[in-house]
Amino acid sequence: MIFKTIFRIRIIICRLFCNPVFIIKIENGIVTKVSGTVKNNFIYDCEDIFKYNDLKFAFVYAQNSSYGKPVLKSSREISKSVLQQLRNTWSFHS
Repeated sequence: MIFKTIFRIRIIICRLFCNPVFIIKIENGIVTKVSGTVKNNFIYDCEDIFKYNDLKFAFVYAQNSSYGKPVLKSSREISKSVLQQLRNTWSFHS
């Protein structure tokens, strides 16, 4: 219970301070868009990646970069290799 509350607080903090283009969360294996605009195909691919890597609680968000294209970032529960898979998928869909 406390873990879920802390997880949700971290998403709220991300919304307030990171100024994300979008946020996608996975909670109890269910992937949902929290805020922003993102293609549904990208969300479906994220769901596949999360399930394949057995992630239960995590979130991914995009921030505007100085180069004009949003950069994908994630919560600490997502390893570097999984984040790279997500970035490869993001580059395909963006």
